[in-house]
Amino acid sequence: MKGVACTWMLLSMCLLGHLIIYGEANEAEVLGDFLKSRLSKKPSPTMHSWAWLNEKTGNYPNYIQPQDGSMEADKIGALPGQPNVVDFNHYSGYVTVDSKAGRALFYYFAESPNNSSTNPLVLWLNGGMVIVNYQSL
Repeated sequence: MKGVACTWMLLSMCLLGHLIIYGEANEAEVLGDFLKSRLSKKPSPTMHSWAWLNEKTGNYPNYIQPQDGSMEADKIGALPGQPNVVDFNHYSGYVTVDSKAGRALFYYFAESPNNSSTNPLVLWLNGGMVIVNYQSL
């Protein structure tokens, strides 16, 4: 068993050394190349227009479905590892955008404990509940 572990360790170190020695691109170069390629492209005429949305989905306000009564149903009582007493309300759930197609967006919302009208919080997390790591908040 020790021999197998040592062999894997040696193989991993050799592979890492090879990548360090012969790896030519680094993150800064790749990012720079990407930004240069984006700057060289001319923006399309519809890039800054939302007209395409109305063409694809009809009138946008009709596309979002009513969410009546879902706020209290989405209120979170406590999260694992969360202190017993917190001074803010937080909610998690789904906002239906197309009930016919079964499409919904996941959200997590935390109210500001002090004057939420002057201390707004906007947080967008792509993905679903599996992706969200509440410890990073």
